[in-house]
Amino acid sequence: MNDSSEWIEFLSEFKETDLQKNPLCDSIVDFSKFQVIVVVDQVRNTTGYFVDLRIIQNEDRRFIVPFYGNNEIFSGDALTQPHIIVKTERTELPLIFE
Repeated sequence: MNDSSEWIEFLSEFKETDLQKNPLCDSIVDFSKFQVIVVVDQVRNTTGYFVDLRIIQNEDRRFIVPFYGNNEIFSGDALTQPHIIVKTERTELPLIFE
């Protein structure tokens, strides 16, 4: 997300979900200095799933590489939707999701 209108739209869409428990959702983001990257996985029937990401930057691109996984050791029955919300320094480089 590159501006406050996208951020507000996201927050209103997900206001009743666990995504709102992220402390970043309660903060004001200065979009002149930062951008927000959000990766949301599908709804799952059990716990233990997760989403992580790696940001790799070179001279002309910033790659966003999400990782989806399942830790079967900590699995239980509950509806979940794995996600990650990251605030990062703003860049004019194109973001490429791999």
